Formats: sequence, C-alpha cells, structure tokens
Amino acid sequence: MATVSEIIRALWKPPRSPGIRLEKDRLDRTLPENFTCYKQWGFNIYRTYYGKGSNKHWAKLLDALKRQTYLALRYLEQDSEYEIDTRNRKFGIYDHPNKEEYMEDLERLRKLFHLEVRQDPNLEGLDIHQVRKICAEEHNQGKVITAGVRVHYVLVADEAVLRDISQGEFVVKAVSYKWDRSKNWGWMRIPTGYLLEFWQSLVISNEIDQDTVWFLGPEEELEKCIWPGEDSVSQTGRCSEVRLGYTITVVKPFGTRVKSFGRPAQQGGGSNQEQ
Repeated sequence: MATVSEIIRALWKPPRSPGIRLEKDRLDRTLPENFTCYKQWGFNIYRTYYGKGSNKHWAKLLDALKRQTYLALRYLEQDSEYEIDTRNRKFGIYDHPNKEEYMEDLERLRKLFHLEVRQDPNLEGLDIHQVRKICAEEHNQGKVITAGVRVHYVLVADEAVLRDISQGEFVVKAVSYKWDRSKNWGWMRIPTGYLLEFWQSLVISNEIDQDTVWFLGPEEELEKCIWPGEDSVSQTGRCSEVRLGYTITVVKPFGTRVKSFGRPAQQGGGSNQEQ
C-alpha cells in the first residue's frame, strides 16, 4: 500500500548535484527552507461545460474536491495508520521516528495538494477523447499535465458531471491520457471524497503495472457507474462521505458490476468539512 512515507518519498525532489553527494551534504527535507524541493500532488481538472447556471455547480465541485481531500488526509492521523506506515517503511531518510514527525509529513501532504484548474470557453463541448488528445499533446511537448511524476490522469467536469453536482451526487471523471485502447476505456467517475485514495492506488498501479480503473462493458455504461475504491490502500474516502439511501452501480475489477443499496454518495459543503 502507498503509505505516507512512500508518498513523501515520491514528492521529495531535491536538486541534483554533480558527482557523488556525501551523506553530510544531503538536504534536510524537514527544514522549512527546503520545502520548495517537494513536488505538488494532485490533478489537472478540465471544465468542458459552460451552460447557464453551471458556474455555481463548478464552484461546488472544486470546493468539495479540496475540502474532502483534506478530510481524507485526517484519516491517516490515526495511530493505526501510523503503525502501518512504521511497518512498511524501507528507506531510512523517510522514516518517522515518532508520531510527531509523521504528523508533520501529513501537514506537508496537505500543503502540497493542488488542483490545476483549466477552464476556457474553447474547451466547451469537448468529450473524453478530445480532452485526452489535448493532454497527450501537452505531455509530448514536455508540459506538466498532472502534479507529481507517476500519475497520468486528469479530472474532467463535463455537462453530465455538473448536472450530477446540481442533483447532489458529487462525482468527477478521472481520465487517463496515456490510454491503451486494448485494455479498457481509460476513464471512470469517482466520488469527490476519494481523490486521495485514487492517488494512492495510482502510485501502487504504477509500481505493479496494473490499471487502476477497469471496465469491460460498453463505454456508455460508465456514465452510470462509479469507482468503488481500492481495497489495498487505506479507506480514506470514508472520512468525508455523506450516506444517502439509494441504489447506485459500483464497478469491481474486470468489469464485475455490483448493485449496492445505500452506497455512500458524495455531498459537498457539509458542516463537518474543514478548509
């Protein structure tokens, strides 16, 4: 699983110096003046619908993504999560000798979270494949598409997503821009509170060469399905859920579809959410 230590390790990118760097010359990643050596983590988010009344739903979506991700990070404050991190760490420079330093890294992750907003009327009406093409072109040009170095996904807020927001279903589309047509459709709706869990699963999938989203049915059915989370990482998404009692379809690996009654649905703007 992707622990706090492993995520921090992936984001710590000090400048390279010529020759062999001695241990005494290594930058101390815990010093405030070296915070700029960390890369941000997060996603680009593309808005492709600008219809009447959509501005407020777009604002709600951005607010929910940020607030619920901060709440998800709080799940990792538990002693049980610290113990898991302690058992799994392998690289001494990223070790947490005590809970206090572990909490300091959690605060770093909170500060490093970033959504790169892409909204432009020229994006109006673009579908998943057209957004993917734009991202692939920018990637080939050497532009940073998504924060971090291992993730090749962006978020998309199209008409269907913003309509769902208006109806109280808080989801966003996650789209792979390094799409292998032979494997799957390369996108899926995810609950707004599952962004951290999704990021962790992407880090893991990169290491074991496995797709995070997998669906073998017709592409149009994806508009009715949501990503159910990843069993091998901490269930951080549950920290920011509001549970509603209606039926929704979730997708398990290899296209298995499961009908779930009372499946947690995402709602933003709750009183338990923090800045």
